[in-house]
Amino acid sequence: GLGDVYKRQVVARSVESVLGLNYPKELIEVLVLDDSDDPESMKCVEDAVAQLIAKGYKASVERRKNRVGGKAGFLREIQPKVRTPYAFLLDCDFRLSPDALSSAVWACESTKASYCQLAWSLEGSGPVAKLQQSMLEYHLKEEQERAVSRGLPVKITGSCVLINNRDLSDIGGWSADTVTEDLDLTVRFALSGKKGTYLPLVGGVGLATPSFSSLFKQIKRWVIGDAQCMLRYGGKVLKAAKKIDSIISFSYLFNYVFSISYVLILAA
Repeated sequence: GLGDVYKRQVVARSVESVLGLNYPKELIEVLVLDDSDDPESMKCVEDAVAQLIAKGYKASVERRKNRVGGKAGFLREIQPKVRTPYAFLLDCDFRLSPDALSSAVWACESTKASYCQLAWSLEGSGPVAKLQQSMLEYHLKEEQERAVSRGLPVKITGSCVLINNRDLSDIGGWSADTVTEDLDLTVRFALSGKKGTYLPLVGGVGLATPSFSSLFKQIKRWVIGDAQCMLRYGGKVLKAAKKIDSIISFSYLFNYVFSISYVLILAA
């Protein structure tokens, strides 16, 4: 059916983008985290991994019995299996740019950063897709680039981000106690004194969510996750620097909680 064709297309575009990376394949290990239930989706994932292996890549499908902690719980579970110096996170619907991985590694090593967040974009048609694209553009232009210029922490967005695995272990690894593991990781890196860097290079292209209800679920998760992180780390953030700097950092890190636009979207 149409659903199966769509699944194959999404998986195929991700695999093809890995095959097109300008990076030595012997230095890449691909772990595909699969929480799907239906046999067709599982087969699509297995076929994609088989294609990578046939091209000479080290690749495997990772599945778990207990789905605790959502995406972050899965990342925490497989973290001991990661043997490479860096982990590059990529959502399953993303198509990587050829220079994404090499550029991110160069940025981390040249700046001694613990992580490198690349810019990314969304594709899709219709009003919901255009709204998401506008939201993403605002985040990248007005938040990430200003963060770099003002010395604020670079926010991890959960995709198209390269993370130093040793530094990740130093701060306790992934946390499964929040629905926004990317913000949780950003705050813990900042509180530990470890820095991130941001590259405006578009590292990948993802698919916009198809409906307003899907977007609503995303925004709801962001607001809830921001509130969780604010309650857990807000006091530490306020104490971490000079008064004015800490207040700016506080409002910047937990902006979804206070953003009128997101509250209005949730209300709608």
